[in-house]
Order: sequence, then C-alpha cells, then structure tokens
Amino acid sequence: MHLASSILSSSAGGRIVTIRPEPSADFDFSIAHDIGGDQLELDAAEFSAAESWEAGSDFFFDPFPEYTRGSEALAVYRSSAGVGELPTQSRKYELGKRIFDITLAIVVSPIVAIMIAIIGGMIALTSGGPIFFRQRRIGQHGREFPIWKFRTMSPRADSILAEHLKRNAAARDEWNRTHKLRDDPRITRLGRMLRKTSLDELPQILNVFSGDMSFVGPRPIVRAETFKYAERYAYYLAAVPGVTGLWQVSGRSDVTYEARTILDETYVCKWSLWKDIWILLKTPRAVVNRDGAY
Repeated sequence: MHLASSILSSSAGGRIVTIRPEPSADFDFSIAHDIGGDQLELDAAEFSAAESWEAGSDFFFDPFPEYTRGSEALAVYRSSAGVGELPTQSRKYELGKRIFDITLAIVVSPIVAIMIAIIGGMIALTSGGPIFFRQRRIGQHGREFPIWKFRTMSPRADSILAEHLKRNAAARDEWNRTHKLRDDPRITRLGRMLRKTSLDELPQILNVFSGDMSFVGPRPIVRAETFKYAERYAYYLAAVPGVTGLWQVSGRSDVTYEARTILDETYVCKWSLWKDIWILLKTPRAVVNRDGAY
C-alpha cells in the first residue's frame, strides 16, 4: 500500500519526508516537513524514536516533531504503532487542562481586567458602536458558543465587506482561500493595531472561565469554515478551542488553510500539558514579531 504525501505548504516551503518501512512491512508513506525543500528518508525505527518526547528532555526543544501527518497517514501510524484513543479524549485532558486553565486565568485576570478597561475606553472614544464583539463559533463536540473579542471593525462591517468583494476579484479569491483579508477595509485604525498585537482577543478570558475555550487549542472556527477541514474536522471537534495554539506560533495567516488544519490535527494527536506550556511560552514571541498577524 502506498499513500500519497500531504505537503504542508507555507511561506517557508515544504519538505517531503519518506518513511522506509521495516523489511517485513508492506507499506510506505510520506509526511510533510515545514522547513526547506529537500527530501529526506528515515527508517521506521527512526520514525518511532522521533515520536517519543518526554517532559524531562530539553524543554525548549520543539515537542511537536518537525513533521505533520495527514489523516490517511495517521491511520497507518496507529495500526503500526498501536496508538489507541486520542490524548484529548483522556481524563487527564478533561480534568488536568481545566484545572490548569482556571488557575492561570485567576493569576492573570487582574492584569487582563486593567488592560480591558483601558482598551475599551479607547474604542469608545475613537469610534461609535459597541466595545465588544460576539460571534457564534464551534467548540468541542460541535457545541456552538459566543466568542468575546474587542470590536475592531466598523459598525457597517457586513455591507463594507460585501461591496469590497463585489468590486475586487483578487479579494474574493483571498477570502475564499483563507476566510481573511490582508487589507481588510472593515477594520478601524485602532482595530488594526489590536489585531496585529492580538490584544483584541483579551476578552476571551471570559470564554476560558466559562469553559467554552482553553488558553491553548485549535482556533475556534465559524460554521462556514467547517467544510475546509474535510476529514480533519473530527480532530478539530476532539479538543477545546484555544486563545492561542500551534497555528498561532507557526506563522498564523502566513500558512495556508490546509496547513492550519494539519497543525490542528497534529496538536490533537500529540497533546499534553507540557506541550500546552511550550505553546504558551512561544506565544509572546509570535505576538511581538506579529507572525502572520493582520
């Protein structure tokens, strides 16, 4: 059996990594590597070794291997490596992650509350309309919830977008591909700054307290985006959405939407609390560098 490789496409390019099976095996498959454009070959034994990551190892070494697996390759991996249920289906995920989220939310809430008050006042002084924006997003197991954000768009955002897409074919193509616009005419001047620094997402601490979101997880999507996940949608539904996640620290809008779905699948398949902490520690640098933010 031969599986077609899935290339993780981004601004950094992609590398095809071919796994050579053991002599007794009857399959081979390729996986995507998000650095460079060369082709590597690894023995199956090396593949198994690369999978292991312990909390006691070098903490600042990327706990997510330098590859991602497509859903088809995941099925082969499970059959060969004896992987059972997803880590996000465990009691440790449900209980341990919730305790971690609540503890961290309580610790940071005084600072976040002050920042919310200051930014809210700036929005009220610079533009009309409400300070906060709520939108229905899809959470774990498909349950919808209202996500909280600072309003960064004009109160006439919907009509502005419709008119812009009607007049601009390039913008329509970009919107269909990524569900975002690099030069979005709906965003206010203050809103653009809030988005580039991710400060517009501070109110989501309310979603963390309510349990609809976690500090780390797949970025919550709207109903219109579900078809883009295709067979990977089940992986998205297997985790609590996050304020930050593997996608945010991997380039964000600079990677394709398909790459985003692969990153979400990788996170779900390899989740642990230690890896959540690793992503949290990587997030400030991504925010300061504005990696893929617009």
